[in-house]
Amino acid sequence: MIFLGLGSNIGEKTENIRAAIKSLANSGVEILRCSSLYITPPWGILSQDEFINMVCEVGFSGTAEELLKLVLKTEEDMGRYRYYKWGPRLIDIDILEFKREVYDLEHLKIPHPYYPERPFVMVPLRDLEPDWKPTGQDRTISQILENFSLEGIEKLPEDYKPIF
Repeated sequence: MIFLGLGSNIGEKTENIRAAIKSLANSGVEILRCSSLYITPPWGILSQDEFINMVCEVGFSGTAEELLKLVLKTEEDMGRYRYYKWGPRLIDIDILEFKREVYDLEHLKIPHPYYPERPFVMVPLRDLEPDWKPTGQDRTISQILENFSLEGIEKLPEDYKPIF
């Protein structure tokens, strides 16, 4: 399985996520299914607008490094600028898992090293795979979430969900 986490907290957040999914699909990434959209509080730097987050399961015939190139190109084409870590973002796309493969390169870390610690990723991922055990973990998504406060996370109505 390949999971991508998507988030936005600048401008038309839901539209930014829709545009990113469309761009990925037009670049050869098969969008298999997506979670609901969630309003989530900011992470890291708290003095910024709330995020909209979701997770998609995708199919991709290339390598993880090729997928990373597509993800970074999508972000760049949409106008993403990396001013500082954990700052506001027009679009953020993270490769969470890639076929249970493990990468520990300077430019590519899979599984994403922090996603099991982040409710804004785990809650949408639970929509898709509540019994999934993240690579390297011994508990399922649902079990991991039992230890989190989910305060401030709000599911948007299904009519906000991107159509692909």
